[in-house]
Amino acid sequence: MKKWFKHPLAYVAMLISVITGVLFIVSAVPGFNKLPHSTDQLRMTIVDQDKTTVTKKMTTGLKDNVPFKHVTTTTNLSAAKTRLSNRTDAMTVAIPAGFTKSVETGKQPKLNFYVSDSNGLLQNNISRSAISAIQDKIAAQLTSGRITGAMAEQIGPQIAKKASAQAQAKAAKAGGQMPPAMMKKMQQQVKQTVTKQTQIQAQRAAKKLTAAPVSHTTHLNKLGDNYQYQMAPMFLNLGLYLGFMIMGIILTLMFMGGRFAMGKWTAFLAAQINGVLGTVIGPLITILTLRCFIQFSGSSFLTLWGSEWLFGLGAFELSFALALLMFGLPSIIVQLPLMVSQVIAGGAIIPRKAMGGFYQWLSYHAPMYQGVYLSFNALYGGGQTGAFDTALWLVAGLGLLATILIVAISYRSRQPKGFAKWVSFD
Repeated sequence: MKKWFKHPLAYVAMLISVITGVLFIVSAVPGFNKLPHSTDQLRMTIVDQDKTTVTKKMTTGLKDNVPFKHVTTTTNLSAAKTRLSNRTDAMTVAIPAGFTKSVETGKQPKLNFYVSDSNGLLQNNISRSAISAIQDKIAAQLTSGRITGAMAEQIGPQIAKKASAQAQAKAAKAGGQMPPAMMKKMQQQVKQTVTKQTQIQAQRAAKKLTAAPVSHTTHLNKLGDNYQYQMAPMFLNLGLYLGFMIMGIILTLMFMGGRFAMGKWTAFLAAQINGVLGTVIGPLITILTLRCFIQFSGSSFLTLWGSEWLFGLGAFELSFALALLMFGLPSIIVQLPLMVSQVIAGGAIIPRKAMGGFYQWLSYHAPMYQGVYLSFNALYGGGQTGAFDTALWLVAGLGLLATILIVAISYRSRQPKGFAKWVSFD
């Protein structure tokens, strides 16, 4: 027993448990420090297809009363849908043509909401709750004096035209011999009647508006009916990333020992071929396993396999470069917090706009965010696939260049030392 506790590995084992726990806390917990307030950085678009005085007043008031700071107004619904698919916007509210006319004719007005489901968990939950909140805000907005005034502007000219015609008919009956004083009095009466009727009808119209407009929500890139579909992209990519990270460390140890038996560059080439084969086989088996739990088509399967291969290539080259730089196992000190940080920066839980500055930066420069959203695109649909592909090719290319430089500059010893003794090819 004494011999056991005299061995340094006994204390290394305990130290690893401490370091791992600390790294998880330091890497993950700060990622939530801006929530829930940072969700107001999400964007939405209001599409005014009615384009009346009333709806213009509505959109102006609504911009200041929604849970998002960045609100765009437009009349182009197609462009707004594209922004949703590209994940530029979190949601769209559309006021359809004929909205004001429906109110004036006593019909219940309609509102249309558009959301894209091909997003992370928090953003989808925010979109659902925002629809309910916006409906309440619209109901409150429509009771305001501003909207009543807008209805008066809309209705007033029609009432004035009708009253003027009645006054002219009355004057014609008098044979045009009406005294000036009587004419003036009649004009004042017409003006008062127009004002009174305009206010009454505007208030009536506004009351019709407050009767909770009927709303319909269109879901673009719809997910399945349970949370397995929502969480699949996150765990697919997280599991593969961890696998490629461990593979990179193991291949580094093999390279460190194998280079003495077969030469540095031959061993490096073998490690690269081994790694690329892993990025083909690993995603294939993992995606086949995923298909046992969620349903997707054969074409989605092939698209997902291709995107996960590219993600795997980026993740492997990055992990392999760090492992070579830090001689294998010690790279865990850097690689583990990098992986945990990408749980936040991957965007499967927190939308990019709601992340802190470091995690936003990491989402652009590390593989996880691109891999997660390529998975969303392959399984459910979505935009910016080309941008995600380009980012992963860049990570893979820079990682490969880094491994070549590290091998060229370092690893010059002629005798195995340290971790290199663990692996022998003799």
